[in-house]
Amino acid sequence: MTIIHLEDIVYPGIVTTAAGIQLSIFAGKVYNARTKYKIEFPAVTGNTNFERVFRAQVPGFMLGVKCMQIMLVMSTAGFVTVLLRRHAGIDLAVIFRSAVNKYTGILFSALGKTDHDRPLAGPNRHNMAAVHLEDILATSIVTVIAAFQLTRFALGVVAVRKKYKIDFPAVTGNEHFERVFRAQQNSLEWFPVYMVSLWMSSLFFHQVPASLVGLVYIYSRHQYFKGYSRSVEERRPGFQLGVTCLRVMLAMTIAGFTTVLLRKYANIDLALMTQGILKNSLGITL
Repeated sequence: MTIIHLEDIVYPGIVTTAAGIQLSIFAGKVYNARTKYKIEFPAVTGNTNFERVFRAQVPGFMLGVKCMQIMLVMSTAGFVTVLLRRHAGIDLAVIFRSAVNKYTGILFSALGKTDHDRPLAGPNRHNMAAVHLEDILATSIVTVIAAFQLTRFALGVVAVRKKYKIDFPAVTGNEHFERVFRAQQNSLEWFPVYMVSLWMSSLFFHQVPASLVGLVYIYSRHQYFKGYSRSVEERRPGFQLGVTCLRVMLAMTIAGFTTVLLRKYANIDLALMTQGILKNSLGITL
């Protein structure tokens, strides 16, 4: 069985968090363009420059597609490697590293590292944090609740579409419908940012506080959807609460990254230090 160690995924975690931050920045650019060209909510048309920003037709689109294709190929190779290791006893990662080292003289000490390659004892092995299913149970439950909420939002749009007899694929024609539709679309647009924040803070900080903040975010989205359905102004409290939740999870994520990196490169374990302080000063054992 291959165990996932946080030290092995800290860099992908940082990149994932950066991608989530980028999405929030894009959302900010859309909001600024909406303000600049005086496009009132929930409209998404009315000015060519705004529509370009809203649709995000950027020159780097094809480069991004190529990057995703490359990562999909690497993911597929990884799946094949894990399945062959588990069911056939063949470790392609070890074979590949050996071949690269033999023919190029380059030693990729971290490439395709498996649990069998790691030391069974010693300070480095002891300090590595493994992830077990129990460590992500609460986060998984919150994720399912969030996904269920999205289905409820989608059904809400369908109900209003039927009420006002707005045929597919039209997304305009009634102000109430347009508000409900934009509330659902905005929730979809922010969902990737939320997932990144929730899972990174859960993996690298702690699942309990991350999941609690994640639940508050779900509540904020409920308030946002209900408020937006009533009026444009009533969407604000829910949206602002949601942004606050994302910022809190981002702070926890950064603290988690810092802890893992210090543990890996400086042999300093902030988690153990914090646990010691809480136990000695407050009598709390985590």
